[in-house]
Amino acid sequence: MDNKTAYLYAAAVQGIQSFIFETNKLKEIAGASELVAKVSDKGEFIEFLKSVGVSKPSEENFLIAAAGNIKYIFDSKEDCEKVFREFPYHIAEKAPGITISQTALSIDREEINEKVIHDLENRLKAERNRPMRPNTLSWMITARVPETGRPALGEFPKEYVPEEKKTEHANRRKKLVGDLERGELNTGRYKKLMEISDSEDSLLERSLGIKKKDKVCHFAKELSDLCSEDGHSWLAMIHADGNDLGRIIPKLFKGVKGQAFIDKQIKFSKALDKATINAVRTGLAAVFSDKDKFEKYYEDKLSVPVLGIRPIVIGGDDLSIMVPAEMALDFTAAFLKHFQQETKSELEDVFKGTKGYEYVKNGLTACAGIAYVTEKFPFHYSADLAESLCSYTKKVAKQARAKSEESRGKENKETILTPASLSFYKLESSYAKGYGDYLKKELLPPIYKLLKKEPDDNKDVEKILNDRGALSLNPYFLAEKPLMGSEAVVQQATVAELNNRLEILSKGSLASRLRRVLSMLYTHKPGEIQFELERIATFYPEELKGLGINLQGSDDVAGEIVKNCQQLHDLLSLHSFSKFTQEEPA
Repeated sequence: MDNKTAYLYAAAVQGIQSFIFETNKLKEIAGASELVAKVSDKGEFIEFLKSVGVSKPSEENFLIAAAGNIKYIFDSKEDCEKVFREFPYHIAEKAPGITISQTALSIDREEINEKVIHDLENRLKAERNRPMRPNTLSWMITARVPETGRPALGEFPKEYVPEEKKTEHANRRKKLVGDLERGELNTGRYKKLMEISDSEDSLLERSLGIKKKDKVCHFAKELSDLCSEDGHSWLAMIHADGNDLGRIIPKLFKGVKGQAFIDKQIKFSKALDKATINAVRTGLAAVFSDKDKFEKYYEDKLSVPVLGIRPIVIGGDDLSIMVPAEMALDFTAAFLKHFQQETKSELEDVFKGTKGYEYVKNGLTACAGIAYVTEKFPFHYSADLAESLCSYTKKVAKQARAKSEESRGKENKETILTPASLSFYKLESSYAKGYGDYLKKELLPPIYKLLKKEPDDNKDVEKILNDRGALSLNPYFLAEKPLMGSEAVVQQATVAELNNRLEILSKGSLASRLRRVLSMLYTHKPGEIQFELERIATFYPEELKGLGINLQGSDDVAGEIVKNCQQLHDLLSLHSFSKFTQEEPA
């Protein structure tokens, strides 16, 4: 066999969200997130390679192992075939409900480059479209678990446990599974509950840099632990994703091939993963500086505090995390800020002195979506909404970068980064769709029809916003002036400005009065709404100006109202769990 020939294997997890959020039980969500993390854990994969007889498995052969994705180089075709044949069954047994897409390429070690990786990714995408046989099928007469619809356990799964540890294992199972009968458990649900202990250890270390054995704190194990002690039951699902990687990565590795490409790819993956972890830790440190505000304590024999957060996915350039509603905005802004700082530092060590360094010399940016929901709301919908908000934010932010490129010279326009930004939505209905649907159906009140610009349901959401405005200024940018000449951004509202206006809104009964104005937009005529705003202005003239509401007596009453009330929904959504003073009755 030619020593230069190798086999590049790739695997990716499918159905992560449906697996993690199968139920609304936080323990199961936590266990599921750890199972997903273990799929792409280097140590776990190495152990699997040994179990199927792969010769000389090594961590040096990984190109990437993070966030449910694996790329590994095999020296032998036989070894690659063993993994291709056995890995899906291994995952089906370890995490029932998850499926794996996989593909492989024969490569020349001295010629591997970014084009090879691109071809591999395209083949992996094609594999994702192939229908997979469900690994949880059963007879129609089989008893079902009411909460999941999956086949119920007839008996607990057989697990190898050394004789001396059987009593310990039985006690652990009783503690984790609790009073649930086997008829209330399916295999996947059982595996999630049994994984909760390892989940606690792994995610504590990745997100906070501490170990469970140190007994500093536990993560929340019940959704109620994520909610504030102030009486509301709101929490936030945050999803963040890095920007520009698809555009920048080919430029970073241009002209690099062979072992040099492999080494740099490994260093890049490690640097990006480390930067994300460090940004999470720094962001949490920033919001937990006021320790008493976000920690809850419970009495047990260990007297270990419960920290009211629950990381779901931390890896690569991805972050999914559940936090109390009142800390979501501050944490997300801190994470986005530190993500750019950390990537600047980590990627400098990898690319400084290379042609690609100019593309990462200022770091990488990320966008995020925050879905505010109650603890009773199905979490797979909240995860979908958070991802939809993140996608919307990235789309508008990329338009901003594209417009900025047009206004600059050719020499540096490709190095412009998509601005870091975030969007949020407080879900107060049972209508569960993407953010674009909420904009069209809930944030465009009848008064907009008076502007003689009827909505076109076939338009992109961004077009609707540009043409007609809406009751939202999403997305909010971190930088004061994110880009020069970025006219494509609907409104260049900033997180700092949002916080300033939330503080203004906390004065007296202003929020209650403006909440009435918000409801009037859907039920009253423009003249009545304008009269109500003028009446409020007699009590709070400076505060209204601070909120950007200027009553200038324009002949276009409807247009003036739309302009003045554009941010009301955003402000009042956050005010109910604002970090500033509580709202007083009108």
